[in-house]
Amino acid sequence: MELVSINKERIKYLLSLYKMTVDEFMRVATKDLKKPFKWEDVYRDRIPLNILKRVDRVFQKGLFYYADPATPEKKKSTSVFFQKDDIWNRIELGLKAKSKRV
Repeated sequence: MELVSINKERIKYLLSLYKMTVDEFMRVATKDLKKPFKWEDVYRDRIPLNILKRVDRVFQKGLFYYADPATPEKKKSTSVFFQKDDIWNRIELGLKAKSKRV
């Protein structure tokens, strides 16, 4: 079993970003496994590579994302639930599109 070093706070950050509870995350991450792993197996400084791959199947950030030592800050603009509004603010809308948006 190959262990890899990760920044476990990045997993907590992703949970808050996607507004997932630990139970919801574990249900999705361990789906279809005969021998499901536990939260204690995930939230550690060094975890097995196969578990990290299962974590990444949920969030799809790439394995290197979890190894980054910098802990990300949660901002309203980074939330997946606010990205749609941010896109509307950045593009130039025609008069017809603006009236439909309101």
